[in-house]
Amino acid sequence: MNVWGVHNNALTTELTDEGFISIGWDELGALTDIPGGREGLKARLTELNPDAKPRSIAGQAGVLIRFRDEMSVGDVIVAPFKPTSTINIGVVTSDYYFEASAPFHRHRRHVEWKQIGLPRTVFTQSALYEIGSVLAVFRIRNHTDEFLAALQSAGGSVEQVSQAVEKKVIETQSSEDSDDEPRASRIERHTRDFVLEALHKRLSHQEFEDFTAALLRALGYQARSPSTRRTVGWMSSPTAILSAWNPLLSRCSASITPARSGRPRYSS
Repeated sequence: MNVWGVHNNALTTELTDEGFISIGWDELGALTDIPGGREGLKARLTELNPDAKPRSIAGQAGVLIRFRDEMSVGDVIVAPFKPTSTINIGVVTSDYYFEASAPFHRHRRHVEWKQIGLPRTVFTQSALYEIGSVLAVFRIRNHTDEFLAALQSAGGSVEQVSQAVEKKVIETQSSEDSDDEPRASRIERHTRDFVLEALHKRLSHQEFEDFTAALLRALGYQARSPSTRRTVGWMSSPTAILSAWNPLLSRCSASITPARSGRPRYSS
């Protein structure tokens, strides 16, 4: 059994609603009609894209070979879902097929999804680095235990899944440094993951309230927390910032209300 990472930026909820994974390259037609293995695919890709560089052709052929030939029924799929910054995990239940009636992304396999919408904070940072591959289809080799632990916790709460993954990480932890270093293009996502993990796991309730109040003061709001009960001056109050921070503030049972001058005040 192999564990595969699959990126799909073309389709969204239909992947989980209808139970499949898919890739592009629709112009090739059914991949089962192209003989000759990897070299046959490279020849067909070159025919359709004569100006493409050999390295690009080889990379594309590799993705197609993995999806058509190397992936098998029973393999595990780890699919990052960009719109909600979550991760879906499932099991392949069919061979490759070509969905000719689909408007696009016609190369497909059926998948039974076991975990849908897992927060990225469930997994270690090095595991997130690994599934941040730029390839559409790739083997996950270094952190399979984490994703299998999450798969085997299907039906449990997010907290239970997190505990199962953490337990597996402790069991398999190595003293060697990870080789899964982030690429420059992924620094923003990795930084966001680190901050979310720190807020989720490293701050107490009180520390989180103090942090939120201090951050709002830095943004120009009038804010106070239970530990200080003091207010400071502020400037303007853009509605967009209020909307973005309301979900975060709800964690510490806080609300933003208008001050007497009609500007917002944060209180807990």
